[in-house]
Amino acid sequence: MIGFRISRRGDAATMLRSARFCLALAAAIALASAASPARSGDSAPDCLSAPSVSCLFARAVQIAHAIPNPDLRDQTLRRIVDAQLAAQALDGAEDTALSIEAGTYRIWAIRAVAVAQARADDPAAARTTADRLDVETEREWTYVEIASALARNGRILAARKIAAGLADESLREVIDGEIAQAQAAAGQVAAARDTLDAMNESGEKSRAMREFARAQARTGDVAGARATAAAIPERGLRGAAYIGIAGALARAGESEHAHEILNDIPVPGLLPTGLSVIAQAQARNGEIAHALRTAQTIEARNARSLAFAVIAREQAIAGDVSGARDTARRIEHPLRQGAIFTDLAARDAASGNMDRALATIATIVFPILRTWSFAAVSLQLQAHGELPAARAAMTRALSEAADIDRPDQRAIAYARIASEMVLH
Repeated sequence: MIGFRISRRGDAATMLRSARFCLALAAAIALASAASPARSGDSAPDCLSAPSVSCLFARAVQIAHAIPNPDLRDQTLRRIVDAQLAAQALDGAEDTALSIEAGTYRIWAIRAVAVAQARADDPAAARTTADRLDVETEREWTYVEIASALARNGRILAARKIAAGLADESLREVIDGEIAQAQAAAGQVAAARDTLDAMNESGEKSRAMREFARAQARTGDVAGARATAAAIPERGLRGAAYIGIAGALARAGESEHAHEILNDIPVPGLLPTGLSVIAQAQARNGEIAHALRTAQTIEARNARSLAFAVIAREQAIAGDVSGARDTARRIEHPLRQGAIFTDLAARDAASGNMDRALATIATIVFPILRTWSFAAVSLQLQAHGELPAARAAMTRALSEAADIDRPDQRAIAYARIASEMVLH
């Protein structure tokens, strides 16, 4: 999900109470919003005239089902399920998942619905959904995912009950590991230690130890965290544990100590990830200058781009939109950069600067992100009571979606707009 949450620190609401602004926005958008012709599988319902969440999801599913390539069709439906789940439309997501004919995407979709039901504290519905899977191993792995979701909700006994019903000891061990990780993430260090001590030596225990080390670092037990990490036999997981410790230290304002921890990483290829984690923690602490310096030292492009994306978003949240724009230009990952520009466009609109919002959107390369940008602008304007301008922006968003050539991307664009309408 791409989030569009505008800081209320400024007086954006007052700035938006301008009839001239609304008229200018409507005029600017109308120049580029000619209605698009209907496409195959995209003729109804008429969401352009009456956009609603149900209408947009219905259109997305309709377009997806008209895709002739079965693999692409199922993949698109799977992604629509994700959008429906993000919008808490669990019944609609289940219907979409069950409409996927067969194969991996159907399994993934049904499993995602079951996990969402477990997260919504409805384990009975989650089990019923899991039982729709025909293959026993897939059903049992879905039970594992349900147990993990319950554990992360604090429902440890419910998770253990699911584990007790599984005949496969290795799957029970997976659930024990998930429980230990959930306990550690919740700060229940003693309970997590007891769970770990009862586990056999395995990869699942090593993964749980990684989270446990991070929890120890968050509580200030850095020596214990390092000892836990050092005891992990698998080098990659051991390195990930040290990265988690470094991130916890950086978040606590101990960046120098965090950098020292990275020297313990046994896999050099993980160092860029560790530096990115530190830079992100510094940015979230408001230490923007330090975060930028850390990000500049990252050699791997993806890790560096992720760091700059988090820094830019934190700058925008703090009100430094100009600085955020400069940082965003340093992002070398087009999708991440587009997501930040989408956020910035929404903030420009909320501050009354529609010309800059439109100019920002024009720099976004991917049509699907431009669609979400106009939707984000619309939702922000609606939140500030500027209904005519909001309707004009939403019309442009839907028009942009209708103009996307690839049907899978067009369907996903409609679905994501619908989910943002719920989440905003």
